[in-house]
Amino acid sequence: MGKFFVRSKETTGPEDWQVGLEKPAHWRPGKSARALAYCWEQARGFPPEVLVALNSSGFPTFKDIHFVRGDVEFETALPGSRRGSQSDILVQAISDSSLITMAIEGKVEEGFDKSIGSWRLDATHRSGKPDRLNFLKKRLGLPGQDLRHIRYQLLHRTASALIEAERFGASAAVMLVHSFSQCDKHLEDYLAFVDLFETTGNVDTVSHAGNRNGIDLYLAWVRGEERFLHI
Repeated sequence: MGKFFVRSKETTGPEDWQVGLEKPAHWRPGKSARALAYCWEQARGFPPEVLVALNSSGFPTFKDIHFVRGDVEFETALPGSRRGSQSDILVQAISDSSLITMAIEGKVEEGFDKSIGSWRLDATHRSGKPDRLNFLKKRLGLPGQDLRHIRYQLLHRTASALIEAERFGASAAVMLVHSFSQCDKHLEDYLAFVDLFETTGNVDTVSHAGNRNGIDLYLAWVRGEERFLHI
């Protein structure tokens, strides 16, 4: 069984996860933070739907994958601001002796932040936004892409998965959206992001987004069980 940690302290159950939240209002039934906590803690590692998506992907990377550790509300430093990218869970997993790092983003109704076009409206050089955007584009291998319609959170969360994979010496990085929306709210924004990497995505599907500096990058969207919205 895997272990979860909040601020380096091992959890005793899902209620411990709320310690890491910036907004206590996010800890209530129907919200992604609570649904994610109860779902992953109950599984003591990968929830069944996540494991099925990984195992059925056909990618050798995920053959015989095992959950090792999950750090809740894990912040990855990024240039351009004191505020980093905060993954809902940063997961370390192992598969056939290869290390895999996964940035998990929980969702229900909430979107993926502003589009890059809107986000850049107040992007003065002093704001740090131009530097951060240039860094994200370079890290993801998207220097010439038109990103105005792409949601900002998808960019920095995926970059954080790669950064942490590099830091831990992992051979693969995954940005996985675990959405408890039963109508797949905001799926279209995710699919637009996947398109940038010249591949396709879908619900309960893992997509290979290429190799970045020796690290295989994967994107995934998995639909969570509705029952966790009512706990």
